[in-house]
Amino acid sequence: MKKINQIIIFAIGILLSNFQLSKATHVAGADITYENVGVDSFLVTVNIFEDCGGAANLGQSITVYFTNSCGLPDFNLLFNQTSVTEVSQLCPTEIVSSTCGNGTLPGVLHKTYQRVVVLESCSSWEVIWGIANRNATVNLDPVGNTYFFSVTALINTAFANNNISPMFYTQPIPYVCANQLTNYSFGVNEQDGDSLVYSFTDPLGGTTAAPVILNYQPGYTVQQPIPGITIDSNTGLISFTSMVLGSFVVVIKVEEYRNGVLIGYVKRDMQFVVRSCTNNSPNISDGEVSNLNGNAIQTGPYAIQLCDANNFSFTASFLEYDIGDMLEIILNISHVLTGAITRLSRT
Repeated sequence: MKKINQIIIFAIGILLSNFQLSKATHVAGADITYENVGVDSFLVTVNIFEDCGGAANLGQSITVYFTNSCGLPDFNLLFNQTSVTEVSQLCPTEIVSSTCGNGTLPGVLHKTYQRVVVLESCSSWEVIWGIANRNATVNLDPVGNTYFFSVTALINTAFANNNISPMFYTQPIPYVCANQLTNYSFGVNEQDGDSLVYSFTDPLGGTTAAPVILNYQPGYTVQQPIPGITIDSNTGLISFTSMVLGSFVVVIKVEEYRNGVLIGYVKRDMQFVVRSCTNNSPNISDGEVSNLNGNAIQTGPYAIQLCDANNFSFTASFLEYDIGDMLEIILNISHVLTGAITRLSRT
């Protein structure tokens, strides 16, 4: 059976320049993904996004916990750091002034930890990583406090021992403008042709080996971590307009189904930082598919469906309405379609 690929096109344009940020603390986001690499063997990856304005004390190794409800022994393992990349949401010329160096602009490091793990047949392997503390935020209770940060993933090795989890290809910790519509896509790629379901889920804290659900401030809930926020269960697109400034924790779960059976899930715990802006965000109606050629079907203004090995091309245009600002287009198409070629041009 041929795999059908669906491409959904979104863009977020954010310009951060010449503003200061008070010192924050610790971890601002994380997720856990996995990939089958052999019989009962999985390459497990923990992606951690560390706020350079604080001190998360992340060393060259972290402890990751594995639990289950199948009666098998629980265990924990040390994962080694494999990469560190600065992913600060700044213009290229401003990166040298981030808090990841000696500057004052908001800086974020993406730290990756990996290890190959052997998991016996079980439908409920839960992978857990946590640390004290998470960044202080507006919407967790009590406001302003910091908590342990925990994130989990589920692996069903009994039903799908050859699975690759959904992977995130957009970096978290976006800075968005107050009183302007925000649309954010997680850029998830699913390589096995399984069905995905997106939803909001609880933020976790507690101890690293036994996470507990954190409470939201009154007026905020699991389904409304930002008032008015919505999520498309099929695409994961979230939309909201915030009138309150500050950092907001939003946690999503991406469940993966094969023939109607849950074979795993991954989560991303992240912050949206809402700031007062003097510029206008890009128009959400920009980026519509046009000039589609080749063996592909347009299923919506921003969506294309095709089978593996099909050739096609299309055009998507994005406009910047503020003189002097520059749009940066971030794409995940090379992860969705291996070998895809992108040509960017300015007019």
